[in-house]
Amino acid sequence: MLYVHIISACAWVGGGMLLFGMAVFIKDKDARRKTYETIGPFYGYFESFWLLLLIVTGLWLLFDNSLFLSIGEMSTDIGYFITIKLLLVIFVFIATVIHFVIALKTNKKNKTKTQTVLSRVGSMAIFMLNFAILWYAILLRSFLK
Repeated sequence: MLYVHIISACAWVGGGMLLFGMAVFIKDKDARRKTYETIGPFYGYFESFWLLLLIVTGLWLLFDNSLFLSIGEMSTDIGYFITIKLLLVIFVFIATVIHFVIALKTNKKNKTKTQTVLSRVGSMAIFMLNFAILWYAILLRSFLK
C-alpha cells in the first residue's frame, strides 16, 4: 500500500507542478486561458482521483502501522509529524474543494474578483502545502524504518 501511496503522491504533486509551470511559462493570457479551459476539466477529475487515493492509502497506512493513536500525541516525534501532516492534508483538501468548485462553475466563463482571488490563493496554497506535506512524510518515514 505504501507504493500506491507514493505513486499517488507523485501524480498529485507532479500534476500541480505541471500546471504551475504552465502558468509561469505561457505568457499570453488568452493562450493560458484557452489551455486551462481545455485541460482544466480533465485535470480536475484526474487530480481528484489521485487525491482521494492518497487519502485512502494514507488512512490505510495509519491503521496498518498502528499509528492512528499517535494522532494528537504532540509529545513524541511520530505523533507530532503525523498530526501536522494530517492538518496539512485537511487544509489541502479544503483548498482543493474550493478551487475545484470554482473551476467547474466558471470554466469558459468570466470569474468574479472573489472567485479569481479564491481560485488563485487556493492554487498557490495547494502547491505550497504539498511540499510541506512531503517534508513531513519524509520526516515521518525516517522514524518508521
